[in-house]
Amino acid sequence: MGGADWIWVNTASAAKELMDKRGSNHTALNFNPSTSYKPVQDVESKQSFYDINHRYSASIVIKVVYGHRVPDQDDPFVKKIYEVLHQFTLMSEPGKWLVNAFPSLTILLLVLVQNWWKIGGEWFEYDREVYLKLYRDLVKQILEGSAPERFIQDFYKGGLEKSGISEEQAAYAAGGLIEAGSESTSTVINAWILVFQAYPHVVAAAQQELDRVVESDRLPTYDDEDSLPYIRVMIKETLRFWPITKPGMSHASTEDDWYDGYFIPKGSVVMLNWAIHYDENRWENPYTYDPTRFLSDSYISAESMNLSDGNLRDHSGYSARRRICSGMHLAQNSLYISMARTLWAFNIKCPRNETGREIEPKIVSDPGFLNVSTRFQAVLEPRNQKHADIVEKEWLVAKADGDSPILSLGL
Repeated sequence: MGGADWIWVNTASAAKELMDKRGSNHTALNFNPSTSYKPVQDVESKQSFYDINHRYSASIVIKVVYGHRVPDQDDPFVKKIYEVLHQFTLMSEPGKWLVNAFPSLTILLLVLVQNWWKIGGEWFEYDREVYLKLYRDLVKQILEGSAPERFIQDFYKGGLEKSGISEEQAAYAAGGLIEAGSESTSTVINAWILVFQAYPHVVAAAQQELDRVVESDRLPTYDDEDSLPYIRVMIKETLRFWPITKPGMSHASTEDDWYDGYFIPKGSVVMLNWAIHYDENRWENPYTYDPTRFLSDSYISAESMNLSDGNLRDHSGYSARRRICSGMHLAQNSLYISMARTLWAFNIKCPRNETGREIEPKIVSDPGFLNVSTRFQAVLEPRNQKHADIVEKEWLVAKADGDSPILSLGL
């Protein structure tokens, strides 16, 4: 296509062979660092009951990277980040820019090819200004000794100049974590709220488990995770049933290769097709949301991706090897605490129309790179007054103490 060969990988076994076994060695992020961010996720999930999911997911990543908490949607800090994310989504939409498919169009007058250069330049300058300002402000705090203990502080003290990393590259490295972590997490959370309306028996099973383990006197915590296997498999099934991106992240072949009788020329673009998640040779009823299919799978996602047999991997939602999601552990923790607390506190129901009839959910997504659900309505009702009181109490504490020293990652 447009002078480039495009290879679409449709099976888990092919993905394992091409992306993992034949890719350069790559180890998933160590599990331990992500556990130190759990206090941040704990606080943010308590406020997420009152705010929309974008604030929740964005605040976690921004707090981890820059040490800044986003209390509400009107925060000027997060508004700039949202604009960057909006531009990223438009930029990455498959088929939006002809020049990506036909590089030869670069020789034409820019005004004849969507004026992509002008638009891209404006977006780049905006992103650059946002990320450099955030980075420079935090570096100033580091030098003054007033910076919170966050990712950027460790990153900066690691000796960037000796590593040949420029200021701009460092700023984008930090900003890239925001782009990758906030929108993708909120996309998944919104997806499972949509899906749960269509599968009330799944919600009921999860709530039975939560009532047995957590009971009714407190919110679920990370200490409960090992005792909540059904919540764990619901996360796996959500990421299988609703992949975060539609085409996945693009890979490139660095040399000529053969796979199963197919020739893959050097320089080919290799894509993980979301058809992997709906392969009927592997999944029974793949278009049905069924967490029980993973009940015998005891691996966390990082362990699952390292299995030698690609057909045993739970899902490809975090991509593969070189393009593996660097924040997958952080994302898993966020999804667990958000899902567990939402289902503990609320019943999720379909809204009703003027005649009182339930409006059936439409499980569809908007056009674009990210698999964002089309806007929908849902009814979240407190399961009982006691749960409602606990949620309100915890929210008030989180709102008051969100920036307290207890969130220091060294504790």
